[in-house]
Amino acid sequence: MASNEKGSLRAHPLKGSNLTTVRGINERLILHLVRTHGKLTKAEATRITGLSPNAVSVIFRALEAEGLLLRCNPIRGRIGQPSVPMKLNPDARYYLGLKIGRHTFDLIVVNFVGEVLARQTELHSYPTPADTLRFVKETLPSLLKSAGTSQNDIAGLNVAMPFELWSWTAEIGAPKSEMDRWRNFDLEAELKHLVPWPITVENDGTAACRAELVFAPLLMHRTWSIFSWAPS
Repeated sequence: MASNEKGSLRAHPLKGSNLTTVRGINERLILHLVRTHGKLTKAEATRITGLSPNAVSVIFRALEAEGLLLRCNPIRGRIGQPSVPMKLNPDARYYLGLKIGRHTFDLIVVNFVGEVLARQTELHSYPTPADTLRFVKETLPSLLKSAGTSQNDIAGLNVAMPFELWSWTAEIGAPKSEMDRWRNFDLEAELKHLVPWPITVENDGTAACRAELVFAPLLMHRTWSIFSWAPS
């Protein structure tokens, strides 16, 4: 781990709890730390979180058994047993990301570390509910095939879109009658007729901030993530 990263962790520690009732919180904390740093040993996780060595070992074993973590090559040449860093398993989960933009639709498949495996984009003059559903229905089979995945591999569908699209008529030059269709349109309910996965709908600006918070430490040299598209 780089010295500046360790200094940052000492200044802003992320602490866990040794209470068994918060095991899920501690597991998410460990996954966040591994995602942030790329690789993490049990000793490093213990120092960062304040959890007991036994609690960290239990969490690492559970996450590895679930297929979320993979072992890296042991670090040798130090006193005692070699340390074994752990990293995220890219193939542990796959997700779909749908962006409903002011002038584009985007549908992507990403893996557990945020790598885009396949993407389909369609330009439009303005988004309508009917065109959104058509785009998902027509694009999904070929997108999954391009990503080398199937419906059974996908863990969830995350949607990013501007809220209150009916108020953007002047900015995007859309007919008010068409955009008013969004007022009472339940996007999540309609998408559930097309896909079997859990669905999350979020404001595109909020989603972009979330993606930057989660993926920026890993993606400094990349220009994509689940929802880090510029609004269009």
